[in-house]
Amino acid sequence: MLRDGYHKSFRELNVILKLQIDERYRVGSEHPVWDRPLLDQEPEKLLYLCKKLNMAEAAERAADFKAINRCYNDLANYFLLSDDSWLSDYFLSKSLSISMSQEAHIDEHKLAEAHCNLGLAFERSSKLQIQYFFSLLLPKKRKKRK
Repeated sequence: MLRDGYHKSFRELNVILKLQIDERYRVGSEHPVWDRPLLDQEPEKLLYLCKKLNMAEAAERAADFKAINRCYNDLANYFLLSDDSWLSDYFLSKSLSISMSQEAHIDEHKLAEAHCNLGLAFERSSKLQIQYFFSLLLPKKRKKRK
């Protein structure tokens, strides 16, 4: 990345990796997040992430804000399907911030879509949080002894 001149992408990749580590320590070793491998230990995901971040940076240099948005949405969808919802949410919020800051270059439909996508992400994460909360409250089912 650095050799090819994608300094912003490299910096963003480091921020993402640090966010993942910080989140692991924040929730503690008892949380299921702790058992998942770090992003830097999953080469396929890391390669896709680097590729799309580089494409987004190249689009930013060319002032092609629709392409930046497309790259962030592609990343959000990829990580949603690979069960990394925190990373999907991260890119959906980046997509919304690009859409809002560049309203003159992005049509209203794309802005509304970015708002909708982030709203769905918030809804999804709150359902997961509620489900996790209730799983802590409800007693575990015990197997019957014969």
